[in-house]
Amino acid sequence: MRKEQKLFLGNVLITVLLLAIVVGFMVWTDYKQEEKFAKLNSRLNSVIKDYNNKVDELNDLLNDDMKLLQNLISNVDKKNKERDQELLEIISEVESESKRSIEEAKSELERELSLIEVSGSDFSEVIQDSIKSVVSVLTDKGQGSGAIISEEGEIITNLHVIQSARAIKVMDYDKVIYNVGVVGFDSELDIAVLKILSNESFRALDFADSDDIKIGQGVVALGNPLGLDFTATQGIISARRMASDGNEYIQIDVPINPGNSGGPIVDAAGEIVGIANWKISGAEGVGFAIPSNVAEEAVDDII
Repeated sequence: MRKEQKLFLGNVLITVLLLAIVVGFMVWTDYKQEEKFAKLNSRLNSVIKDYNNKVDELNDLLNDDMKLLQNLISNVDKKNKERDQELLEIISEVESESKRSIEEAKSELERELSLIEVSGSDFSEVIQDSIKSVVSVLTDKGQGSGAIISEEGEIITNLHVIQSARAIKVMDYDKVIYNVGVVGFDSELDIAVLKILSNESFRALDFADSDDIKIGQGVVALGNPLGLDFTATQGIISARRMASDGNEYIQIDVPINPGNSGGPIVDAAGEIVGIANWKISGAEGVGFAIPSNVAEEAVDDII
């Protein structure tokens, strides 16, 4: 064999060997890649399985919490319904009792509210005008009187007339009963201001200047003594007095009976000179009224 042929055969063998090595390396590499991929796939499947297990556990916990929450809501709804029912029963009972009391008071007053008693004739015209601005203050504790002092329906009365009362209404001269709200009060002066809860316009009494009143001056007390009717009683101003509590009062010879408290004492001009307040127990014709200047100042402070 010639030298060139031997050299050619040697190159062929070397090429074949190199190809065999390359192919073998590629086969080995593919095997390793497949093995690595299989391991990664196994790990991925394991992670997915763990994830699914945790999701299932969380779903179970969530379902349990939802059931617990639904039970709590159901119990709360049940208790609220029971409480609402109790409140409705209480409200119904209170409304029924209040309505019964008001109807009884209204019926009693309607039977006896047919006449205005007037002692003395000099004030007849003034009385006819002023009495329409007087109201009867009705409460679940008793009753008193009051005077309308503004077109909006503000009323002045004594604090002790409404004190501790849970229900307050007023009835005017025309026997119309109104709901009222308490605007405020002055406990030291025993004055309270109410407000008629209505959009109507009312006829009001004005305050006179109590510094101008004279001893012996004629006045008329307007109110509802003993709850009998709207009454006007004429008298005179007997004196000015300073009480032991430091408050000033007007002494009048007009009797102040239960039901008169809080009613206006008016002069010949139909203006308020005082608010009937109290009397000396056991004495006839010795009553006391809060001077109009004091009452008006207290009202201004309250409003």
